Amino acid sequence: MKTIHEISRLLWETPAVMMFSTGKDSIVTLDLMIKHYKGEMKFVYLYFVKGLPMKESILQHYEKRYGIAIDRLPSAHHIAMKTGKKTQSDTPDKAGGLNGEPLKAVCSGTA
Repeated sequence: MKTIHEISRLLWETPAVMMFSTGKDSIVTLDLMIKHYKGEMKFVYLYFVKGLPMKESILQHYEKRYGIAIDRLPSAHHIAMKTGKKTQSDTPDKAGGLNGEPLKAVCSGTA
């Protein structure tokens, strides 16, 4: 709690953007921000599948609960699938591995 108050005090004039994944950590962070941050706030959910009913029901629940709007924007992987362009997680890192699984493996279930 001390950290939230310090951040709020230091940044009270600075708009905050919170990426809301609908996971438990995001829900706790959202709750703390709503209760303790006094500056302007914007909330963003990055989707891979637009309008997925399970995610939409969660987003709508928190929008209603806190009286906020959560913007829905396409994730980098969603855009990459639409455009065929690689994302940063599809490129090898310095150790020769991958930062994340290639999109083809994620979508087709094969490596």
